[in-house]
Amino acid sequence: GAAPAAPATATPGARLTKEDLDSLAQVAADVVTKSAVPWMENQVQQLESQISQSRKGLKNQLKYMLWRKPRESTGSSSHPPATAAPSYSTEQVSQDNGTMYPLHTVEGQMRLAGDLAFLLRDYETASSYYRNVVSDFKQDRSWKHTAGAYEMWGLCMYITGTSRSEWMNCMDQAYDHYLKAMSGRHAMRSVALHQAMVCDYKEAAARLMKVNGDMTDTGLRSALILEQAGQLYCQAGSSRKGSFHLVLAGHTFNKLGFKRLALCSYQAVVNQYGPKQWFHITDHFHFTMARQAFGLGLLPESMSHFLTLLNSFTVADKRISIQADREA
Repeated sequence: GAAPAAPATATPGARLTKEDLDSLAQVAADVVTKSAVPWMENQVQQLESQISQSRKGLKNQLKYMLWRKPRESTGSSSHPPATAAPSYSTEQVSQDNGTMYPLHTVEGQMRLAGDLAFLLRDYETASSYYRNVVSDFKQDRSWKHTAGAYEMWGLCMYITGTSRSEWMNCMDQAYDHYLKAMSGRHAMRSVALHQAMVCDYKEAAARLMKVNGDMTDTGLRSALILEQAGQLYCQAGSSRKGSFHLVLAGHTFNKLGFKRLALCSYQAVVNQYGPKQWFHITDHFHFTMARQAFGLGLLPESMSHFLTLLNSFTVADKRISIQADREA
């Protein structure tokens, strides 16, 4: 006989009433307000007490400044070896030394206290912790920890309304030290944060192009950077520069085999060049887009681009004939 039909999958939570949802929301709120937040506040107080015993007072300050030695690598770092790391164009790149900071170290306690204060939205306190610990990380040549502290320090200053030059310097330092640690993914994250903080399209696009020059890998990240920079230039009113970068993004996507993304990039700029009557450029666009659409199975769209290309050839022949008649 026929196999029994599979039971319909019920939507999770479909049988919960409004009262049930309200009760769950109240439980979650109680956990946060009565358990999580008080625990975090207590942890910050305990950490502050432990840090004060090690760093506060004239004796501890002199001991720290005169006899603190750089912390050595623990050998348990998860950083990739230098041969597996991406190449960068900066000359001062050096891999992170893999130093770890357990909770019993003062540096680990200061970083944790800063993070907890940040989550509690006490940004002034968090900023002071990050500012104090960043010099220790730099002395230990632990570049990734240094970059992370600079990044959080910059965010705290931005939120608290500190002068633009100060938090911009912190974000620049975070980016540079992420490059020193050969951590391209984190460097891109700091740049994305910096873009959101700056809110200036042209400046953000120029910063992205700097990143694209610093990171010499020509993979998908480069194509995405070019695409984003092109869109930002267009939003800033620099349509010609934006179109140029979108064309470069489409070319890079096409080389990497991402034909749908390349097609989207070309479609975003083809109408920018049409009114200028730059026939060689628009013909190249339509020919490339026709091939890409055909490869993706978009036959009507591919046919449309080929017809536009054929019509362009006809117009070009007419122009050549009119020019020849005039010269004769």
